[in-house]
Amino acid sequence: VVDLFVLHPVEVLGFGGLWLGLLLLHPFQIGAVVMYLIVNVLFGMAGHLRVERFPDWWRQSAITNWLATTTFHVGHHQNQQRNFGFYTLIWDRLLGTLERGKHCAGTRPLKRP
Repeated sequence: VVDLFVLHPVEVLGFGGLWLGLLLLHPFQIGAVVMYLIVNVLFGMAGHLRVERFPDWWRQSAITNWLATTTFHVGHHQNQQRNFGFYTLIWDRLLGTLERGKHCAGTRPLKRP
């Protein structure tokens, strides 16, 4: 999980600027921001555990064809030119960076606990 927060400085400035811009331009509830940050960290940790926590039937469902799973994200670490999606596979599909291979979406999980 160490590499969860390893970002390029431009990414940090971009994400931070986007957050600050949105928060300055639109009223917000602090609870919603905290909830988003918690979900973001949990999703990131799950993606970096290298253990697929979901059963095969869930991983092969129509929903997970559009959601990033741990197995999908490991594919990104094996080929950093592919599988960029954090929550969904939409941008990878649209931009042609989706890789379905040995360790990617729709295949066997890495290992089960």
